[in-house]
Amino acid sequence: MSHKISTINTIEVSALCDNKCAYCPSPVQHEHRPVGLMTLETFKKALFWVRYFADRGTQQELNLHGVGEPTLNKNLVDMIKLAREATPGVINFNTNGNNLTPELARACKDAGITSINITAHNAVATKNAAKSLRAAGLEGHVNADFAVNPNNWGGQVQWTDTVDYKLWCHWLDKGQVMVMWDGRVTRCCLDAFGQGVFATTDDALSDMEVTPFVLCETCHHERPAI
Repeated sequence: MSHKISTINTIEVSALCDNKCAYCPSPVQHEHRPVGLMTLETFKKALFWVRYFADRGTQQELNLHGVGEPTLNKNLVDMIKLAREATPGVINFNTNGNNLTPELARACKDAGITSINITAHNAVATKNAAKSLRAAGLEGHVNADFAVNPNNWGGQVQWTDTVDYKLWCHWLDKGQVMVMWDGRVTRCCLDAFGQGVFATTDDALSDMEVTPFVLCETCHHERPAI
């Protein structure tokens, strides 16, 4: 079944990354869709809907990453502040740790971030980022799913020895969407190539439904019966 949009699960503040990981679609997504850094103007448009759904009790969590590295956006701290004003729920982001200094971690905490998770692509960057989190008194965990629970991003990357497992798709089940860096809205946070785009932040998202798209056919998530 389909569900009306109830949550802006993810706002992609950056569709750029300073890593070139073979197990991630980020290095080649520019071949399929425009990429860049989200502006504050676009971010505020996305937050209109975050606030809308928060006021109705369906917006419980907001992730500020997407298919890119959020710390590349110079407005990240200001974006966190604005997001905290829009929702009392959990706010977090994933980072490769390359740029997560103690100063940035502290600024993110002071701005209202709930947690920062580190994707362990590089040992030195991971160590330094974890140290920065501890110094700032921030929560977070180190994620190495690309090694211990690898998947192929719904068939968008060719990565060896992917695990044959199924996770439940909360995006279809709960009506979650991601706002891409340029304000377009897609059905899934795995949608690196923009195949599931069906709206923009200028549209009446509260009246729209999240439905399956082509990536669902090759995804490692189980979806509700349609």
